[in-house]
Amino acid sequence: MSGSPETEWQELLRDVQDTLGQVDGRHRQLLSGRKTWLESLRSYPVFSALSADKLAAMILRLEEFPAKTGDVVVRQNDPGDYFYIIKSGSFTVSRRRGPGEYEILAQLREGDAFGESALLSEETRNASIVADTEGALLRLSKPDFAALVKTELVRQVTPVMAKGLVLEGARYLDVRRETLGGKDVLPGALVIPIDQLRSRLAEIDPQSTYIVYCLNGNLSNTAAFVLGQRGYNVFVLKGGLGGFA
Repeated sequence: MSGSPETEWQELLRDVQDTLGQVDGRHRQLLSGRKTWLESLRSYPVFSALSADKLAAMILRLEEFPAKTGDVVVRQNDPGDYFYIIKSGSFTVSRRRGPGEYEILAQLREGDAFGESALLSEETRNASIVADTEGALLRLSKPDFAALVKTELVRQVTPVMAKGLVLEGARYLDVRRETLGGKDVLPGALVIPIDQLRSRLAEIDPQSTYIVYCLNGNLSNTAAFVLGQRGYNVFVLKGGLGGFA
């Protein structure tokens, strides 16, 4: 595709509709509603990075289900099982800080998506998400998310390939939560703990290539997904720092 982002997105949507038109009509119900939720997904850059075939395949695998006021859609510390897209309604993201203490992190509405962090990092859910109003959610299972979305944005490189990229000007990005006083940080690496990544994006040069690493690769997958959906050119060091020599 070429041209303006608006033109490219419209071309992608037409390609998706053409692809979906060749299968059964189940997707028509998913695309129905007060407005086409697919159009609102443009605000979530990961979807514009998918090919038309992958985006269409994702739509066909989405499950729609209702959410009632007060429903706990995602519970903190539970394992990740689905990636969610809000078709309608309002949802609150909160994190438990201690007995009876909760921190409100965000309000989510139509077109917003959530749940990818636990699927990428293989860690438990880091927050709870509760329905403020009645609404509808679309969800994609963990296996389908891995096959259709994760593979598009999380590109892995071996240590040998990483060293070659660094020689060509790429830079390492260390996203571990803790380092050994900097002694185990790769040469020239930018160090931004995964929990600070979204708040420190200004420190990452959008014109540069980064090789993200952690100890075993799990946190790196999350970081690469976050950066990739924002247009940064990133790779994940396969196996993490443990496999680097």
